[in-house]
Amino acid sequence: MATTIRFLLLLLLISLLTLPAVFADDLTQLRKQAEAGDPASQYLLGVRYDNGQGVPQEYGEALTWYLKSAEQGFAAARNNLGVLYQLGQGVPEDYKAALTWYRLAAEQGLALAQYNLALMYAEGVGVTKDSGEARSWYQKAADQGNKAAAKKLTTFRVPEPAVVQAPPVAPAIPALPAVAVAAPPAVAVSAPPAVAVMSPPPAAEAGSAEAQNKLGVMYLNGQGVPTDYQEAQKWLRLAAGQGYAPAQNDLGVIYFNGKGVTIDYVEALKWFKPAAEQGYSLAQNNLGVMYQRGLGGLGQDNVKAVSWYKLAVEQGVRGAQRNLGTMYFNGQGVARDNAESIRLLTLASAQGDPEAKELLKTVARNIPQGR
Repeated sequence: MATTIRFLLLLLLISLLTLPAVFADDLTQLRKQAEAGDPASQYLLGVRYDNGQGVPQEYGEALTWYLKSAEQGFAAARNNLGVLYQLGQGVPEDYKAALTWYRLAAEQGLALAQYNLALMYAEGVGVTKDSGEARSWYQKAADQGNKAAAKKLTTFRVPEPAVVQAPPVAPAIPALPAVAVAAPPAVAVSAPPAVAVMSPPPAAEAGSAEAQNKLGVMYLNGQGVPTDYQEAQKWLRLAAGQGYAPAQNDLGVIYFNGKGVTIDYVEALKWFKPAAEQGYSLAQNNLGVMYQRGLGGLGQDNVKAVSWYKLAVEQGVRGAQRNLGTMYFNGQGVARDNAESIRLLTLASAQGDPEAKELLKTVARNIPQGR
């Protein structure tokens, strides 16, 4: 049976992305530009279908538009095609095809594609495992400022035989879920090639919350513009002030992680809460983290944490699946249930959560025989 290992594919990719020429909120205009053959518009229309942003979520349609863009050499579309093939979304799972598209985008210099290609070599998925090749692609991505690749390089080494140690009675609460910056669309694997943005797009200046949020995330992550936390906050606050949930969550992330500001959990909570109450899935997960750890002035409350995680799980958030799975195993805020723990951790692992994969092994070791 083919391996079903999933990677941390930075499924933030589709979120950060746009080019000045296609910053329009008008879906009709975007479609018109895409049908006229503009590769950036084709890519962004694919993003819409990939995430159900203003259209029904249809991976098949996303695949169609990514392919049109990719065939014109648009690197981000090529990378996203790789993701669809790797995850089997809109097309049968095909690691070799995923590898092909990642390589094309990586050779164009797209850092996240270089990172994804490195992961394939590191794990031997779709290609013979090759630590040297993996290291080479991690280095290329790191040289462009990809922090995940740089982190991989600090710990990267030729695998050694595993040393089995006595497991703890129960796995510790995993590290904080990736309280990831989410910008509409809220999932993604890459960004378009760096394109200098000389002035704010008209839609953002005109008051479009979606456009303001996109621009804020671009500044936050240095996508097409130099990283500028002050500019990021400026545009995110404008969008958040309009009640735009993704921007509220993004501001919460900034304060949670201390991006250009002092870490401030009270301020993070201030923004996570309204976004979560609007039903924004990533904010629901992040609010669960706040309750589980008693941050931001909240009393530590596992029951409320479970409640928020469940809402996020219903929307498929892998971090919430992992967090809730751990709570079921530890019996925190909910009755201990090994079967439910394994189910949730398996879902998260299938979406590429690396910590969930490791936790599954720990849970399996700690379940008494006969259970």
